[in-house]
Amino acid sequence: MRCVAGVGLLLLVGCNQIFGISATEPWDAAPPVHYATLVRLVAATAADGTPAAPMPTTFAAGAVQVRIALLDGPFAAVDYPADGRIKIPARFVDDGTGKQPTWRLEYILSGSTLPGPVPHEVQWVPDDNAGQIVVPLVGRVDRQTAPGGSGYTLTPTVAQSYANPHVWTTGVWTDGNATVTTGSTVDYRFANAIPLSGDTSSVESARGDRAYLVDRAVDAGTQCSAVVGGAQIGMVDLSSSRTVQTVTWDAQLRPVIADPVNLAFIDRLGVALGKLEGTFNAAGSFLLVGVVPSLQFPGLTGGSPIFPLPIPVMQPLLQCPYNASPLPGTAVPGNLGDFPLVLHVQLVDSRDALGVRLHSGFETVIRSPGTGFQLSFPAAMATHITLTTPAAAAPLDLSGTADSLAAGAPSGPFVLDFLPESVSGLDLRADYYDVVLHRIVAGSLTTERIYTVTQPHVRIDPAFLAAGADYVFEIRSYKGHKMAAHGDFATIDYPYGSAVVFSRTFKTL
Repeated sequence: MRCVAGVGLLLLVGCNQIFGISATEPWDAAPPVHYATLVRLVAATAADGTPAAPMPTTFAAGAVQVRIALLDGPFAAVDYPADGRIKIPARFVDDGTGKQPTWRLEYILSGSTLPGPVPHEVQWVPDDNAGQIVVPLVGRVDRQTAPGGSGYTLTPTVAQSYANPHVWTTGVWTDGNATVTTGSTVDYRFANAIPLSGDTSSVESARGDRAYLVDRAVDAGTQCSAVVGGAQIGMVDLSSSRTVQTVTWDAQLRPVIADPVNLAFIDRLGVALGKLEGTFNAAGSFLLVGVVPSLQFPGLTGGSPIFPLPIPVMQPLLQCPYNASPLPGTAVPGNLGDFPLVLHVQLVDSRDALGVRLHSGFETVIRSPGTGFQLSFPAAMATHITLTTPAAAAPLDLSGTADSLAAGAPSGPFVLDFLPESVSGLDLRADYYDVVLHRIVAGSLTTERIYTVTQPHVRIDPAFLAAGADYVFEIRSYKGHKMAAHGDFATIDYPYGSAVVFSRTFKTL
């Protein structure tokens, strides 16, 4: 039996009877275990090929390295357990005064899976045993290499001419160019498949994977690239030679109705950027309509060299200039319509600094309401960005007019602060922020570290800053994670959105 002496109390033998504590209760029980969870959030399909609810999946042994620390303390390596629940010390939950301190969890993934080898540091105060950090992945974790020479030879039942044929797959989401051979027949080498999330993989019929032949053509009136016809491919496992099939062509066009992108959205972008505004990038601003794996999954986890900002992992039925209106109809072949339909728009402002092109902007991902898409950009952009350094007499204004601000030597922590955008009459949210620290070297960006915070405040350890280097922050605000303030990044709500801003550059001594 243990007795504990509290301030102002004298507890004697038999003290486990005080305050109604029974002698039979486990007074010598082990202290509670505290943990935070780090997993993949995997959007896969059911065995019949229909969308399945995203599932948390732990990382394989050796696939992730984890360290933890108090906000101003040194990192210490911790084990990543088989269930993904990382044990944390009790002082991370209660600092001894009844308050929970801000603490840090750093993870680094091995291999080529995003975010790759870039250290990712979460600075947070999660609810006890409720903190969930998720790394999104579309498709399954275990992937098989496609046999060499595999692919499809496809002939529609009705003679076709093609403008730009592609083959799409779902389950493992890929896109690749097909080649017209003779007449209506097309040839598709699976080696041309570009994975939309994670590594390349073969398709497997038993896992619910599907494949589609689609043809894209440019609509003369809007300059949209639209799917004008397509066919579902009978799913069979790939072999070392082409699978020959006759497919049923569907050229029925379905209407797509959406609010136009008006000047008020572009004006808001300029106001939010303030002195960081460059030039509105009309050529880099896009509208996409397409199908996505799930609406219980983060909306902006894909990317492409074509688009300056992130995009959804999606098969795009329409790819349009940002101001296209009204939108043309599109074909949705086979059972591709089993997947949720969304609208994505990104409005981009670009400026140059130290030989690098920097892209800021607004993004939105809106689920189909069954009628017309109602456009909004729900994420609040970071504004009034300042950086406090050990050497500078006053915080550096990273929202001002000048680049290459003198930050001094990284002899102590740097502190980044900013304020979320506020616009009268608009319901804007910033559920959390990814603050990306880029180093500028020879006219290109190198991502050094990603900080995730739920408050507009970031502490940068001086150990992660080099002397005599040029840096810039990219601050990504996200709306769509309504439980992030409690440490839960797995719960998703739509419309989903992001606001991206690049700060002014600064130079260490």
